[in-house]
Amino acid sequence: MENLTPRHIKDVESARMGIKAGWYGIKINGTLVTDRSASLEECLKQIEKVTGRVISPL
Repeated sequence: MENLTPRHIKDVESARMGIKAGWYGIKINGTLVTDRSASLEECLKQIEKVTGRVISPL
């Protein structure tokens, strides 16, 4: 599995993408991998579950 990065997607971009605003784990090419999270901490936990790697907050 590639490295995933946490990213906050705001209202305008989420409307364009057809998703809810929030934190997502994304690939380098911009593909969303994790489900929406309400916080950065939740997103980091989801990324850890998917990749098996712990990443530190930004």
